[in-house]
Amino acid sequence: MADQIHIVPHASLNYRKWDTAVQRDARGSLYDASAFLNVMADDWYGLVVEDYRSVMALPVKQIAGLRMVYMPVFTQSLGLLGSPEARLRQPIAEAVRSFSSLISFSSGDEYLLPGAKTRRRTNFILPLSSAYETLAGSFTAECRKNINKARNRGCIWRHDVSFDEVLRLYQSAYGKVAAYKPRHFERLRQLQQALSPEQVFTAGIGNEQGELVYAGLLLKDRKRLYYLLGAPSQRGREMRATYFFINEIIRRFSGTGMIFDFEGSDIPDVARFYKGFGPVEVPYYQYWDNRLPFPLNKVADRLRAPF
Repeated sequence: MADQIHIVPHASLNYRKWDTAVQRDARGSLYDASAFLNVMADDWYGLVVEDYRSVMALPVKQIAGLRMVYMPVFTQSLGLLGSPEARLRQPIAEAVRSFSSLISFSSGDEYLLPGAKTRRRTNFILPLSSAYETLAGSFTAECRKNINKARNRGCIWRHDVSFDEVLRLYQSAYGKVAAYKPRHFERLRQLQQALSPEQVFTAGIGNEQGELVYAGLLLKDRKRLYYLLGAPSQRGREMRATYFFINEIIRRFSGTGMIFDFEGSDIPDVARFYKGFGPVEVPYYQYWDNRLPFPLNKVADRLRAPF
């Protein structure tokens, strides 16, 4: 049984087989794809079961000379894809723990690391198979009211928004409170250059004076739109530009069969805002597995533990 499970440096993986396995699983995401991981992770390994029948990415970085499995910036969760047989679940967990004694990992799999500290997190998704009128019928009254306010206050859709404009407006709006650092945005810029133009979607909202009052960045794959970054100016907040932007994304991609992924959130005000658009709540799980020897385990818990 042990020889069915391998953890392989990413440079030694068959990327074609890897990405096929990711695309084959309905839960597979852009985050699991080799092109994303090659840019966003410091380094990564692939857990491979039986010639890529099941796969899972293991991003790693070095902490004081120790190998830590971690979540790269702008990566919500990674998955054990391919639904391995039940008898392999425990050996997979053991293989991951043998690979690293310090694991900070998020996955849609509730039973990935039995015994690890686990926190349930919240994501929202909206399937876009239906016509816009049907989707809009599930919006809350408050959401529809704010979309109408946005229209009446002069929100104008703009598709001529650059990647740099999104970053500028985001940093202006949230730079003092967001956890992102300049190096994180540089990594995101590298990703934008590595992906195809079809996979990076930037747009915004302007006012009647030509001012950009909101800018958003979405990533795309064959299945999903990922709402990665979005930010209004102060004027944009007053105009309800974020409501207008998300409503326009839903309208423009309605009937495509894609999924709009809101990328969270556990923040009550943000969650309430997202719920206004009638999404489905999908849980994922944050793991903290610290088996370092004393006193390193205590240091790691104090400095790195997510909860």
